Parts: sequence; C-alpha cells; structure tokens
Amino acid sequence: MNRMVTALLMAAGVASIVSCTESTRRGVVVMKLDDIEAHVGLGAGEVAAGDRLTLFRYFCTGTKIPHCVKKAIGSGEVTRVLNDSYSIARFSTATGFREGDLVEKAAAPQ
Repeated sequence: MNRMVTALLMAAGVASIVSCTESTRRGVVVMKLDDIEAHVGLGAGEVAAGDRLTLFRYFCTGTKIPHCVKKAIGSGEVTRVLNDSYSIARFSTATGFREGDLVEKAAAPQ
C-alpha cells in the first residue's frame, strides 16, 4: 500500500510540474546537500540568484482511495544557478524539507 501512495504522490508531483504555466515556475528538491541547502530542478531562464521560492509538500489521507492536499511548508531563496536545469537553494532549518518536495518561484511583489 505504501508503494501505491508513493506512486500517486510522484504522479501528482510530475503532473503539477508538467502543467506549469508561463507565470509560475515549478520544480522539485532533487538532492538535499545539508539541512538548509539543496539542488532544485529550476535552472537558468526560470530563476536567478536571489529569487524567492515557496516550498510545498503533499499530505495524504486514506488508504484505499488516498486524498492528497498540497500545502506550503516554508520558503527559501535561490543562492546560485548551476545550469539550464538546476540551482542551489537555501531554506530555513525549520522547514524540514526533503528530496521530492515541490518548489515554486514566488510571485514578484506588485
């Protein structure tokens, strides 16, 4: 059953990334470097150093038919763009982020 929930979460994550619009840039925490830094799947042309990110996680309930809700769990900042696909982001230690969490570029202040 845990494999089914994991598969559903991954599918939901991929669907949310694939369905992104021009105004919202989405990615995923690809590799945790330490308790505050990670490689994220947002690269050049999507983000720049100093851009703010919102960190999300899916929370699921139910066993036979899981119901998942995407909730913001924290925020961070792009510290360095590595290439067209990846950047390094720094998050607050209080977020408890992990690989697979979703990230979105925060909307620019109006």
